[in-house]
Amino acid sequence: MSHQLDQAITDAAARNLSLAQALESLVDLELESRNSRSIERRFRLSRLHARHSVDSFHLTRSVAVLPGLSADKSGCLLRLWSTP
Repeated sequence: MSHQLDQAITDAAARNLSLAQALESLVDLELESRNSRSIERRFRLSRLHARHSVDSFHLTRSVAVLPGLSADKSGCLLRLWSTP
């Protein structure tokens, strides 16, 4: 957070934020930073070789039947979900 402090203070002054709002902004930055580091650490400890995002999965190639739904309803949900 210390490396972002100067920038956060400058932004808070430019946006006329109150002290409480500026502190809340700093806390949000810290939480985002901690979350990011936590994800990085977990990925590193998992020893996985590649990162995959949801966008990298080919959902139209394999239609899985969701528990409790018929193949038709699962396919319909998949089409709705993958439609831009």
